[in-house]
Amino acid sequence: APTPASASASSSPGLPRSAGARRANANANANANANANAQGRPFEAECIAAVAEVQGAAPGTDSTKISCNNESTGVMTDLDIDKEWVEKARKDGLEPGDMIAIGKGSTVGSDGKVHPSNSNPKIEKWGKRKGQGRKLASVEGQKTILAVKVVLSDGTYSNTESQLSDAVFGTFGDPVNIKSQYEACSHGKLQVSQAPGRTNGDNIISNGVTTITLPNLVSDTDSFVVPAVTTALNTAFGTPATNLADHVMYCLPPGTMSGIAYAYVNGWNSVYSDLWCNYVSAQMHEIGHNINLAHSNEAGAYKDQTGMMGYSYGNSDTPLMCFNNAKNWQLGWFSDRQRVV
Repeated sequence: APTPASASASSSPGLPRSAGARRANANANANANANANAQGRPFEAECIAAVAEVQGAAPGTDSTKISCNNESTGVMTDLDIDKEWVEKARKDGLEPGDMIAIGKGSTVGSDGKVHPSNSNPKIEKWGKRKGQGRKLASVEGQKTILAVKVVLSDGTYSNTESQLSDAVFGTFGDPVNIKSQYEACSHGKLQVSQAPGRTNGDNIISNGVTTITLPNLVSDTDSFVVPAVTTALNTAFGTPATNLADHVMYCLPPGTMSGIAYAYVNGWNSVYSDLWCNYVSAQMHEIGHNINLAHSNEAGAYKDQTGMMGYSYGNSDTPLMCFNNAKNWQLGWFSDRQRVV
């Protein structure tokens, strides 16, 4: 993606460096003991399922992540449960919003994950009752997106805020991005716009982007970092992160997560390893999960090249591709051209 010549090293356009530094560190104190506070503490809330599809760094290394979603704060805490349980739960119809009966005495461990006291928890089907589940999210009209540059004590997402805004929205002339492609692929039925600008003290959202700085280490992994980012956003702007935009992208420093990206199905949050935040195929794919699209599976998940819900490409502006016919049918953008035979 083109880089604007005027891009600042660490702040929003027009924001003095000193204010940017203050803003970037505004939430550090609130999160300074995030790891210590999380280790071994009781997890007493209900575990409301959030389901994320994780793109692995290599073919065949994809996985499903189950998290416990605090619906009032938006904080999602990874559930430490064996792969066999996850696979069976998904086959049995586990959906976002279902309640996982993890049992009394469950704790958040030193890895930042919820360790259930019940190793084989039952599922209570709450998702459909609450209108979540596999019901397709709204796919027409306006969708706002906030992109978050994440800075840790020993690593940072590699681009400036200006470069990130350009890569996601084309703010400074990048011709291919999630905004341009969703609008093109839907023939204008789904419009993408920047999250509304906000200022709360030194905390600023400008051009659809903000920065969150945390004391965490890259080695803490996304199990610690992602909940900490959500908590910091909530504190920085005095409202749950879910109120800041329809979809919020977390751009993590390289090495913080094992895959290249993931997103919560029928949710608001997507997470990217460094510059995968910039790549249009990853952007389209992950926000696709947010609006409830499943994988395209010709030759297997993440191997399919018929549309953006298959393989993701490590390129900023290519390929110029939309969704395949099965996804287009589901999205309903071309319902006037559909025929049932």
